[in-house]
Amino acid sequence: MITLIFRLIPHLSLVLCMGFHSRVVSQNLPFSASGKAVDDSLRREVARSIDRGNQWLLEHQDASGFWVSADQLSTTANALMALQRDPEEHHAGIKMPVIEEGYRYLNSCIQKNGGIYTDHSRRLIDTSSAMLALLMKPHASQEETIKNARDFIMRELEVMAGQSEGDTKMADTLGLDSGGVSQLLSMMHGLEALCFTQALYGQSHDAFLESGRESILHFLGQYQYPVSVSRNTQFADFESMRGGFMARLPALPAPSTPSKIDKEWTLPAGSYGFAGLLSYLYMDVELSDPRVEGTQDWLIGNYTLKQNPGLGQRELFFYYLCMAKAWSAFKLTDLPDGPSSGKDWRHMLALRLMDLQQADGSWVNARDSGHALLAFEIIYSGL
Repeated sequence: MITLIFRLIPHLSLVLCMGFHSRVVSQNLPFSASGKAVDDSLRREVARSIDRGNQWLLEHQDASGFWVSADQLSTTANALMALQRDPEEHHAGIKMPVIEEGYRYLNSCIQKNGGIYTDHSRRLIDTSSAMLALLMKPHASQEETIKNARDFIMRELEVMAGQSEGDTKMADTLGLDSGGVSQLLSMMHGLEALCFTQALYGQSHDAFLESGRESILHFLGQYQYPVSVSRNTQFADFESMRGGFMARLPALPAPSTPSKIDKEWTLPAGSYGFAGLLSYLYMDVELSDPRVEGTQDWLIGNYTLKQNPGLGQRELFFYYLCMAKAWSAFKLTDLPDGPSSGKDWRHMLALRLMDLQQADGSWVNARDSGHALLAFEIIYSGL
């Protein structure tokens, strides 16, 4: 097993975005720097790609203020964060009206329960992403919105964790893996949003995670292939799955032979492995914990940039973004094992993102532009 030799800076000091300033919070972003000498040449190339991508965002906002889809607020939130994290600020003179329109749209989607969403099945992902975007807006009027959104997220996570322990009294309001949205991703986004806003509201975040810690870790454990138990009889090649995270829980009662679709979504996948790893990070699980080491082992052993391991081209740019977040936070620079041993993942990912960028500055799926730009901006700070 690969031994983690990286030391994580205290995770509660980490923030999602580069260099925003608020009267409540002022922290340096993003997750961490690589510790290597600056690669000026690659950094300039990355900056040019970011510039082109942000120019595309500026030119493709809907008149209503959203990007790409009115009912997937995380896309708009990602676009807003990407525009504000531009490391060289080439668009400083023209982007503010666009940003203001984006924030007006997010605020128009605030629900009475404190959530920020329009699609009920995406309420936790979209609320979490919107809250992080609002955190970058230094305006006192947003503080109450962020506080209400945090309260909403805590209630939702409490329900999810309760269901994982067999508490079904609120099952009809959430439901595991319903509405086409993996609840593992919902959990990760919720934990991330709470983690990065805890300094705003004292100890409420710490108290919530402490009281629900075992239930949340149990929830995460349901999605992870065990690292040190007997073989899973549903799948023949269990050894290659140890430590990996699946996208969805198998249907219950589990069929004796999973269907092709069930099997596809219950095999380990790269984006879900990184989602699990980030969730452990936000829960302050020790790096030496077998669950964390097992996740890292699977991710490094299955590392590729050609596809999202286990899911092919689906969720590819989300996979890239989660990779940039997690491995920056873990201060991983060179891959320690596998066919890419000794190679700098930042350099490889930067080149891959450049190769996939379209002539107009976007990526193949317009919805992926925010993910790609956020990954680029994390990479930039580590070069």
